Amino acid sequence: MKKRWDIVKRKKKPAMKRAFLTIIIPGAVLISALSGCAAGDKTTKNQTAGAVFVGASVVNLERVNSEWDDFAPVLNATETELLFTSNRPHEGHNTFIDNESKYGEAIFSSVGGGTTWQAPMLNVTFSSGRFNSGTLSLTADNRTVFLGASYKEKGAGGNDICVTRWNGNTWEPPSPLPGVNSPWWDSHPAVSLDGSMLVFASDRLPQPPTTELTGRRQVDLWMTTRDDAGNWSPPVPLPSSVNSAASEISPQFGPDGYLYFATDRRENHGFDIARTRHVSDTAWTPLEYLPAPVNGAFNDCFPFLTADRGRILFASDRPGGKGGFDLYATDFPYRIRLAGTVRLTSETGVSVPATGLAITVRDIESGDRQFAVTNEEGRYEIELKANRRYIVVPKAEDCYQSTRMDSVFTTVPFSLDTTLVRDFDLKRVVFAKFELGRKNVPFFVTGYWYPNTKKNLDRLRRRISLGEIDLTPGGKTPYIDPDDEDYWAYAEEVEKIFRELYDTIETRILPHFNKCAGEHDILNIEVRGFVDPRGLAYGIYIDPTVKTETAVIKTGDVMAGQEGNIKLSHLRAFYAARMIEEDLSRRSATFRRLNNEGRVRWIIRGEGIDPTGNVSRLADAAKRRIDVKLWIE
Repeated sequence: MKKRWDIVKRKKKPAMKRAFLTIIIPGAVLISALSGCAAGDKTTKNQTAGAVFVGASVVNLERVNSEWDDFAPVLNATETELLFTSNRPHEGHNTFIDNESKYGEAIFSSVGGGTTWQAPMLNVTFSSGRFNSGTLSLTADNRTVFLGASYKEKGAGGNDICVTRWNGNTWEPPSPLPGVNSPWWDSHPAVSLDGSMLVFASDRLPQPPTTELTGRRQVDLWMTTRDDAGNWSPPVPLPSSVNSAASEISPQFGPDGYLYFATDRRENHGFDIARTRHVSDTAWTPLEYLPAPVNGAFNDCFPFLTADRGRILFASDRPGGKGGFDLYATDFPYRIRLAGTVRLTSETGVSVPATGLAITVRDIESGDRQFAVTNEEGRYEIELKANRRYIVVPKAEDCYQSTRMDSVFTTVPFSLDTTLVRDFDLKRVVFAKFELGRKNVPFFVTGYWYPNTKKNLDRLRRRISLGEIDLTPGGKTPYIDPDDEDYWAYAEEVEKIFRELYDTIETRILPHFNKCAGEHDILNIEVRGFVDPRGLAYGIYIDPTVKTETAVIKTGDVMAGQEGNIKLSHLRAFYAARMIEEDLSRRSATFRRLNNEGRVRWIIRGEGIDPTGNVSRLADAAKRRIDVKLWIE
């Protein structure tokens, strides 16, 4: 029977530069983790001899590749010998046969490790003595090897699956596997981890062909199982969830229990590597395609996973190789995403999504850093590599109280797409509160609502001299008493206290806001007004209407007794806040900008009688005061 295996050549995709192998290609086996496969400049600098980085973290195993077709990589148990199949010139096969067979397939081996390999040599241990020998699949104990081999005479028949066993001293000569082969093309053996199942590629038909049947047939995956006596069952095709109207080739059982293979069912993709898992006698899980950089627009096949599941070797005819099919290696393309939501909680307990906040993820071993920025919902997402330990922390840690740093270890997953969740609830830095009553100085004249700065005391005198403020019994404002304390003597100290307040806001709070605040964050300034315990004499309020958080004091409102005292506390908070706003706007361009943009929220409250227990001579006078608090929200 004529050798026939140019299915890709017949189904050449528009995007392909070359036709797929027109050769007998068996499947893959064990291989060690390859070093130096990380992406980026650092990876390129750290590359080792015998490997060429071709982009997207994919390594071309240059030392072992040739201008011919090289495929089906295998590592021995100690991971120091690389076995693969090639149709390059070799001993006894130095005559070019044709474009399909090249020089005939044989098994080659190279010693080394990682991505550093010596020049390969012909391996005669597993030679079948036939026209072609290739692609190995080892049992877990490394004592049985399955391989594909064609008949000795080219054109005399198809291809068989052969088996060889270690007898304790030597390997037995390979011989056809009883009860499995057909008169057609059978190759690409893949033995399961427990040795009980063998999956292989074949172009046989479920029903015996007639003599009239001619032409090439589609290649599908078939399965046979071994009983306790070591006999293999009649092969059956895998179900339609695995096989398709296209071709399926190069199966391989990974250490994760999945069956990996290549199929050309996706248009304009050539052969792609996919995986499925055996569930029952007739059921397999839905197909999953491996993402880039493994699969691409060209032919990618013969997958093989390392024992730790961290790396994958495969064959590809993608551009950049040495010719034909080359062997490549890369990190297995697990998609591991770190995702979560970050919320900011203010001092008042208000919790909102942290928008525009940078999250830093640092690889503990390499020191490499990645960053993500939270969206409008406070969510972030960063892609990580498998088998790494990371530290995750919001950027600008000094912006928050007791920032929690999470350690994340990315174990090698079984899923192709895994999401690890890390949520953060950050608390804003608490700014110092300005409780001015502790200064033990009068911040307001008895009954009056403007702070006791020299400018305001001058204004009070003018208003009295003009009769605008009437201090006589029965006048409009008899509750104001400018003479019960030497307010002028305290004015300089009052001004000094306000300057300290302004300096703190300018040098500490506003820079912190610029660094830590998101684009929607607001600087809150709360001003609370207090009065001493004495009630007010009967009078009215003479200035414009004032509105605070909880009160409205209108021109002409009665100011008398304790009710007047409460109104006075609101007035003191309001006029002190207005003075602070004017002074800061004059002093600080940053504050002026934020205030004009509406990013400063003024919260004005009248608190009534000061509850503090001052015992000095100025106990009552010092209760005529304000408190100021700032926070970001």
